[in-house]
Amino acid sequence: MGLINLSYLNDLADNDQDFIHEILTIFKTHTPAELEKLEAARQTADLQTIKAIAHKLKSSAANLGMSETQALFIRIETAVKSQKPYPQISDMISLVIDQCRQAIREVEEKLNA
Repeated sequence: MGLINLSYLNDLADNDQDFIHEILTIFKTHTPAELEKLEAARQTADLQTIKAIAHKLKSSAANLGMSETQALFIRIETAVKSQKPYPQISDMISLVIDQCRQAIREVEEKLNA
C-alpha cells in the first residue's frame, strides 16, 4: 500500500477525474521545490522556514489522504513551536522528506497510468 490514499482523494473530489488529475499535478509540480527549501532550512536550522513549509505541505499531504505524513508535519510544527531539541526536529524532517519523495513517485505512476 502506498502513501497516497486514492479512495480519500476520490471522495474529496467526488470522483471528478479532472479535479483529481489537477490535485496530483499540482503536488508533483510544486512539492519538489518545497522539499528542497525544507532540506536547506533543515541544514541551517532555520526554524521559522521549517515551520512555514511544514504548515504548507501539511495541507498538500491532507489533500492526498496521506494521514501519516500529515501527522508528521503537525509534529514538526509542534516541535518547532515548543522548542524541542533540534536533532529530533531534524530527524522528523528527514523522514517526512523521504515520505514526500515516495509520494511524488506514486503520483507520477498514477499520472502516467
